[in-house]
Amino acid sequence: AWTEDKLIFYKERFDNVKVKLERWYGVTIDIQDPEILDYRFTGTFDEETFEQALLALKKAARFDYQIKKKLVTIKPI
Repeated sequence: AWTEDKLIFYKERFDNVKVKLERWYGVTIDIQDPEILDYRFTGTFDEETFEQALLALKKAARFDYQIKKKLVTIKPI
């Protein structure tokens, strides 16, 4: 997928998705509740901004986030 300039994941735990997002968008993601790491996601991002990607993931799972420069804090709702 990276050869096509796409970020793709299929039924992946959020701990794996987190690593991919951090590398892809050059951010650091701090998870406030370990249960969030068990969430599973399937998705493809190619031209989305980081915030657009987070909004899409937020629609699929229950969490909230705060962005301060390159640090993103994710917590349960």
